[in-house]
Amino acid sequence: MVWWHPFLWLLNGLLVTLYFLADHWPTVLAVPLAAWLLAGERRERRPMGLAAVSAALAATVFGPHPVPYAVGLMLLAAAVAVHVERHDPLALRWQAYQALGLYGLMGLGFRLWRLLPADFADPSLVTGMGYLNALIGIAMYVYPIGYLALLAQGLFVHPPLGRPEDVVREIRTRGRG
Repeated sequence: MVWWHPFLWLLNGLLVTLYFLADHWPTVLAVPLAAWLLAGERRERRPMGLAAVSAALAATVFGPHPVPYAVGLMLLAAAVAVHVERHDPLALRWQAYQALGLYGLMGLGFRLWRLLPADFADPSLVTGMGYLNALIGIAMYVYPIGYLALLAQGLFVHPPLGRPEDVVREIRTRGRG
């Protein structure tokens, strides 16, 4: 054994780790965002949030394209929205958990769907399988866009505070009477 072999092995291990992290960069970026989202959660709701975020993170590891990128985008949008929200950040955080959990399960199901062999179905069902494959593929792109729209609605549109008469008077007088 040459004296520099242990250094070569260490360098090789470092390169393998760097290549793995570069290959899974959406997951690497999503983990701190998920941890930040969970850190601000109440103790009694943390297990449910952890389950939803875990499903989303598992989908970033095992899910096919576009799932890892969509989960990363959804986590980033949720973290920014919860940080910015002043009206009801707990409700917005809970909405993020629901969306992330559902999309995580959808992403894992999408992976299982893509693992099915092509000759799995009866030849008379091939057209239906192609149609279903197209619907699933479209849903994996459309769901995160819908979530971002729902998150924007939750961030910018809040229910009025007070009785309707008081709200109307406040708007008409612009707070002067």
